[in-house]
Amino acid sequence: MKETNPVLKTLVGLRQQYDESENPLVASVRSVTERIGSLFDENETAQVIRAFRSLDPSFDMESFSRELREYIVPEVVDAYLSADKEALKMWCGEATYNVLWATMEQYLKQGLLSESRVIDIKHVEIAAGKMLEDDIPVVTVTFTTQEVLLFRNALSGEIVVGAEDRVEQCMYGAVVTRVESELDNPTTGGWKIIEMVRRSGRAYL
Repeated sequence: MKETNPVLKTLVGLRQQYDESENPLVASVRSVTERIGSLFDENETAQVIRAFRSLDPSFDMESFSRELREYIVPEVVDAYLSADKEALKMWCGEATYNVLWATMEQYLKQGLLSESRVIDIKHVEIAAGKMLEDDIPVVTVTFTTQEVLLFRNALSGEIVVGAEDRVEQCMYGAVVTRVESELDNPTTGGWKIIEMVRRSGRAYL
C-alpha cells in the first residue's frame, strides 16, 4: 500500500491520537472506527462484498466477521507475539511482514526467546470496506487485546523484557484482503494482512 493511501494514513495517524488522548485506548478505538468509516460509503462496501464473492460465492460479511473473531485475528496476533516467523509470513503481505518481523527480530538477535502471549481478544469490528488501486478489495478491522510481552535470555532463562504478571491492553488496526492465488491455502484461505498497527495502552499488574 502506498503511503498516500487514505486507509494507511488513518492507521498511521493513530500514533498521534494515542499520544494526545486522555484515555488513549478507548479514544483510539472510537476514533479509528469513525475516521475510517467516514472515508467510505455504502456503495463502496457493496463493491468490496461483490469482489470477495467473485473469489468465493459463499462469502458473506456475517460469516467473515465470525471467522475474524474466532480464527484469523487470534492466529495473526499469536504468530506476531510468539515470533513465529513462518506463520507471520504466511498471514501477512511482504511489506507488512517485514515491518512486524523487524520489531521481533531486534529481540531475537540479542539471543532472546519470546514467551509473549495473548490472553484475550475483544471488540473485533469491521470498520468498513474499500476498493484500492487495481480493484483490490480490503476491509479495515479494529480490535483490542490483553497480552503479555515477555522475552527471556535463551541461555540463562532470565527475563530480559517484560514481566510474567504484567498484562498490557493493546489496540490494533489492520487492513485485510484476499489473494486469489492463495485461496487453497489450508491455513489462511487466501486472507492476507496488508497493513497492521499496534498501540500499547495501560498495563494491568
